[in-house]
Amino acid sequence: QQQQQQPKHKQSKQKQQKHKLPHHHQVSVHDIEIDLNLDFLDAVNGCTKNINFERREICHHCGGTSCEPQRDSIKCIKCDGKGVIIGYGSDFVTHKCPNCYGHGIVFKNCGACKGKSTVSVPRSLTITIPSGIRANDRVRVSRQGHQYVGGHREHSVAKYGHVWINCKLTRHEYFHRVVNDIHVTMSIPYCLAVLGGSFVVPTIHGPHILKVLPGINANDYEVMKGKGIYDSSTNKTGDQLVRFSIHIPNEKEINEEQKRLLNEYAKIEKAPTPIQTSVRLNAKQIKKQGQRVTSYQFEDATFDGEDEEEEEDEEEEDTTSEHDDEENDDDYDDVFHRFVDDNDNESDTDDELSDVL
Repeated sequence: QQQQQQPKHKQSKQKQQKHKLPHHHQVSVHDIEIDLNLDFLDAVNGCTKNINFERREICHHCGGTSCEPQRDSIKCIKCDGKGVIIGYGSDFVTHKCPNCYGHGIVFKNCGACKGKSTVSVPRSLTITIPSGIRANDRVRVSRQGHQYVGGHREHSVAKYGHVWINCKLTRHEYFHRVVNDIHVTMSIPYCLAVLGGSFVVPTIHGPHILKVLPGINANDYEVMKGKGIYDSSTNKTGDQLVRFSIHIPNEKEINEEQKRLLNEYAKIEKAPTPIQTSVRLNAKQIKKQGQRVTSYQFEDATFDGEDEEEEEDEEEEDTTSEHDDEENDDDYDDVFHRFVDDNDNESDTDDELSDVL
């Protein structure tokens, strides 16, 4: 009845504590913990590592008794050789003597282990890290920990603890792990995105040639089957997902020949047009995801029909120098992104500008 009267939140907490399991195995006093830093590729593909550590082993001089075997013993003065001390209380409880540890005899401490019954010994091991290990996972090496005496006095046996390897992983430059899949982003040039082709893609197993079809857009992806991480528990291998990002070169990254070819292509390229989309971004998202575009505005550039006629009349009556006309043409070229060769006539340029307006 008392358990039924308990509040519901207390009962739920008790259930959670019963079903709660520890994340890692509890380390014993005789176990050894070692932190091991692993590279990302070594962790996903598996590797072998050499580790150096120190462990406690039973002293060979005293055999783990912590006493000098060749010296005479002395009767314990505190318990008078009985090994127990009678305590105070109603029942007169007896306790083991802390001076002789219940033996009734005090021995001289061992000179090799200083009475600790164990000595520190350097050890070296070659361990195997399985493939697909994750961050903060632990690898156990059995019976390589501290040595101790187990069992009863008559049947005492030397036993060993375990060695636990705590794996710490470093992040890779461009590989990202999602369960057993590998994600990587490839920056491809504009021509390869339009025309398609083959190129080399890095994988965790080495470089691989990937062939793509024409018409790749930004954020498209390709799945490379069987190029992920092998999971020994399920005997399955993940995939590698390649996401494409189209590289737009800066003005400083292209030479004069490339500029000339781009100008030739710009003459036959379609003009920018609005498209229908369901994506709506507010000002904060635009500032966070995109980059502000710098535009050029000129006081002389007007887009009304009446202003056009006035400008055409003024140009016919104007008798300015040819140098000023060339500067105005260059300004209009920058506004409308019209690429004009030096060999074109000024009349052709005016006709193209009027068509655009």
